[in-house]
Amino acid sequence: MPLLADSLRNLSASLIIIALVITALVVGRDLFIPLAVAMVIAFILAPVVRWLAARSVPHAVAAVGVLAMAIVLVVGMSLAFSAQLLSLTAELDSYKQNLVTKVRTVAEFGRSDGMIKRAVTAVETLGADIERELGRGVVATQNGPVVVAKQPEGTPAEIIGGLSDALGPLAQLGITVLFVMLLLLQHHDIRDRLVRIAGTDRMSGTAAAISDAGSKLSELFLALAAMNAGYGVAIGIGLWLIGVPNAVLWGLLSMLLRFVPFAGPLLAAIPPIVLAAAVDPGWGTMVLALILFGTGELIFNNIVEPFFLGRKAGITAFGMAVAAAFWTVVWGPIGLLLSAPLTTTIVVLGRHVRGLEFISVLFGDQPALDPAQEFYHRLLAGDPVAAAATLADEGEKLSLVEVSERLVLPALKLAAHDHRHQRIDGEQAEGLRETMRDAADLSFEAPDEANSVGPRPPSVCVIPARGTIDRAAAEHVAFLVTRQTPCRAVVPTRSSGLTAIADIRSMEDYADIDALIITTVGGVDGQQLRLIARRAARDFPNAHLFIMSLDEAPDADREEARKAEGSRPVHTKVAPIIAALDQAPVRRDNAEVVANDALAPVGEPRVARTA
Repeated sequence: MPLLADSLRNLSASLIIIALVITALVVGRDLFIPLAVAMVIAFILAPVVRWLAARSVPHAVAAVGVLAMAIVLVVGMSLAFSAQLLSLTAELDSYKQNLVTKVRTVAEFGRSDGMIKRAVTAVETLGADIERELGRGVVATQNGPVVVAKQPEGTPAEIIGGLSDALGPLAQLGITVLFVMLLLLQHHDIRDRLVRIAGTDRMSGTAAAISDAGSKLSELFLALAAMNAGYGVAIGIGLWLIGVPNAVLWGLLSMLLRFVPFAGPLLAAIPPIVLAAAVDPGWGTMVLALILFGTGELIFNNIVEPFFLGRKAGITAFGMAVAAAFWTVVWGPIGLLLSAPLTTTIVVLGRHVRGLEFISVLFGDQPALDPAQEFYHRLLAGDPVAAAATLADEGEKLSLVEVSERLVLPALKLAAHDHRHQRIDGEQAEGLRETMRDAADLSFEAPDEANSVGPRPPSVCVIPARGTIDRAAAEHVAFLVTRQTPCRAVVPTRSSGLTAIADIRSMEDYADIDALIITTVGGVDGQQLRLIARRAARDFPNAHLFIMSLDEAPDADREEARKAEGSRPVHTKVAPIIAALDQAPVRRDNAEVVANDALAPVGEPRVARTA
């Protein structure tokens, strides 16, 4: 049971590391939240800094200047937000009556003692309580006004506590600004240190991965910030045009809350819609506000966001929901606001860092399987209908040869790899081969039958190098030869390698072969492949010989050695072989023709004509 014990140890270690990371995030939130905010801001500002530095502005000057402008912009937005909020608070009392009237109108559709009626009563009671509390220290009673005693001033401890509560956010803000400045000024040094941690033996790949991830995140966050700012401006202008007060406040709120996944736009829409209902005795302003937010979301979600972001966001809806829940539990509301950029950062880094790859697979919007892996999965499942659908989908965009090189042969290469490592047994391999045959029959129409009398087409024998998977590949290559060339292709169905060549040589009907294609999808040693090729050349000296192997192409030294010894080239794709056979002349030395869908019924092993 050593494998099980190793798996349990690895799982335990992973769970312990995850628990330690979550604990560190919770305990060190006062440090990690400013760092996370600073990282996001630095990614947004970095493209602007690089743009200025490319125009001969010193890097330090560009970084400090861009950060200063960002601070001025944030301070200005904060002042505008505060002023608008104070103005709204001062005017709330004048809007109360319209809102209560609308609630009463809606309540008329319900029972007098129903839930809506109770809601109206609660609103009226709340309004009376607010008016009483906002009175200038005077409470009306049946016996006349009663002056409320003035509360004593706070104790020194309470004053110090209040100052501490006020200075805490300021300290967080100062730490965030410091982190942003350091990230902008020393990003080259930070990148070098990350490369050193990852290891200098893979310096080129690590540096390229970090640069690629950093540039993608900078472009993404800058585009996201610009898009959300544009959304806020559009909402603000629209609310101003339809007459909703404090349009600047709602525009800023819409811009900020749009960073919150899923619920953000809804939370931003509720207050201005309620206010629109309060300021207008009728229903027109409220309806216009609803139309504005609904139309805005449709336009930005379906037109603007795909245009600006495309697939840069890189997170599925499920991944975003899980991330929002996680960061909210760990860091509260600020975690919800940062969930999208933080998760996007981890997903992008996961595409380059092996330890984080599982996060990119779970949450990223990239397909979990590439086309060849997906097709291989269909074959393993023994589902020829689904496999045929995959082939048909690709066949709408690609030619038959391109589909073969993109899907079929790479999928069979994966199968051969699993078969060699005993992940699939012989029975599964044979089932996969049958599924491949059925999928091809369902996906592609059979070729037209040839006339019984006419010129004899060139004959091509496709020899599988070894095993069941190579036989499946040989059958598909023979299928391509039949469909894409004027040749007649046959393939052994029960033997491979040297045995198949000997069996073909012993059959009189196939003694006069025009071309042979030795086919393997991987796992056959180069010397064994050359031995099969020499035997084929000896037994069929007049046939043109092709060798196709999906193993990696040989390096320069091996290629020079191959040329020196005069051996034949090994093709890693089927397209050159099909192109060469497509130019083959039709033989006219025999008037009899075997029908395209015929079988060659010659003893054991059976040689099948593909159709």
